[in-house]
Amino acid sequence: MTDHDHTLVGYRMGQPRQRNLVATVETTGGPYVIILTDTRHGIPVLHQTTSTMRMFDGILTVKGNEDSVRTITLQDQQEDRIKINSSERIYVGRPEHPWKAAATQRRYQKRMDELTRNREFIRYGKGASAGDRQRALNDLRALMNVGPDTRVCLWDPYLSAEDLLETWYYTDTYGLELRAITSNEIPKKMNMTFECWRGKQREILRSGSNQFGINLLWRAQHDMFGFPFHDRFLIQLPPDEEPRVWSLGISVNGLGKSHHILQLVSNPGYIVDAFEELWDALEDPSCQMWNSKENSRNG
Repeated sequence: MTDHDHTLVGYRMGQPRQRNLVATVETTGGPYVIILTDTRHGIPVLHQTTSTMRMFDGILTVKGNEDSVRTITLQDQQEDRIKINSSERIYVGRPEHPWKAAATQRRYQKRMDELTRNREFIRYGKGASAGDRQRALNDLRALMNVGPDTRVCLWDPYLSAEDLLETWYYTDTYGLELRAITSNEIPKKMNMTFECWRGKQREILRSGSNQFGINLLWRAQHDMFGFPFHDRFLIQLPPDEEPRVWSLGISVNGLGKSHHILQLVSNPGYIVDAFEELWDALEDPSCQMWNSKENSRNG
């Protein structure tokens, strides 16, 4: 609306998880007041005055409160409580020139670069430091805790429910999507059927968290489904950007326990393509370890 006469000159409504929300107004002289409101709860979340109508672009984060808590119970039975935030990309205003959109993209790129700073090449387990396990977990959690609309993928043949509880469940943004692939290596070493092991893994996830804000898709390569794999990778797939891939150097269950290197991969596209090829080959129901949306519907 205009600031001098409070005339509404444009509006737009959208769903909370809608990716783009653009409001365009006619040129009436300004100055303008931009108001972003949670209509469901009647809460204003943005109030901004500007002399000329322009593109407002950024990430809006609403901090969680005591009602927005994810609980995590690990094997030591100690419960951790993580406040979960809501984070959305928002766009308000008249679309601007392409070069300005590129500038916005560079700002986001800078934020992502800050995330990866000092995490392009890290050694763990040198000298068997007792603190390396926690340091490695913290680094992996930080790389997982990406911005909205960025998908994270985890590829580890020994990935277990306990590993996910120790890593992905410590991210603090509501609804971030993780696609994870494991294999039947663990049940084979335990002389357990894959179906029995899968059932135990599901129970560990159910009992290990209240699942608040979790968006996890977890599949397993076994028998004739997909193809065997050995390497361990963490993948970030941000919108409209090149993917980022880290080689973990060891399975999640061994992070920091012996010498290994977390390293940013120079040619990530090949690894992303291989992950997606295997992911698509694991659509059979027997390969489904966990689907947060289906588990939520089924109670």
